[in-house]
Amino acid sequence: EYSKKLLEDISGQEVISFRAPALRVADITAKALLETGFRIDSSIASQRFDFFLSFGSRQKLRFLNAPRLPYRVNKNNIFKKGQSKLVELPLSATLIPYAGTTMRLMPLITSFQRNLLDVETKMNGKPVVFVIHPNELIDEDDQARTIKRRSANPLAYVLNDLLRAKLKVKNLGEKALPLYESLIAFYAKHDYHFSTMHDYVDRVFDG
Repeated sequence: EYSKKLLEDISGQEVISFRAPALRVADITAKALLETGFRIDSSIASQRFDFFLSFGSRQKLRFLNAPRLPYRVNKNNIFKKGQSKLVELPLSATLIPYAGTTMRLMPLITSFQRNLLDVETKMNGKPVVFVIHPNELIDEDDQARTIKRRSANPLAYVLNDLLRAKLKVKNLGEKALPLYESLIAFYAKHDYHFSTMHDYVDRVFDG
């Protein structure tokens, strides 16, 4: 609630959209967002499996059964449809995450993904929701990186911490720009309408 108010004071606009850090949600997430005044969430990545790249991915197995199209959430379970005022706009995925990280790690697979998602959108109108962090487009080669150990398990440490840290810096900064520009150009060429989540919810759910 404090962070929400701080952003509103700085921007002069009401903050109504939320995405959980690292997509980590809990059973109380929907209720907490409703009580705080959020109207939109985008923390669920339907049919997405993060493999070993995401620490805590075992808690994200519920993504696999989450509704694929945007939905009003159950106030007691953000993974299920309900009648609350909170709308979930799921992040796009094709089992493999459709995000800036995978765009940088596996650009050819991401290119294939966007063609699959394009077919899906033409079939059922599902919006494409691509997540990318601003720092992915900034060179950080001169910054020292400390790898924090988050697990006492040696295998988990190697996969979730060491390997993950190495992969996450691939094609970072200027190398990511042409990949991102190509993605945007694809949707512009196919006559997609770029929209804020606020505008989409107003048009589809509240219009």
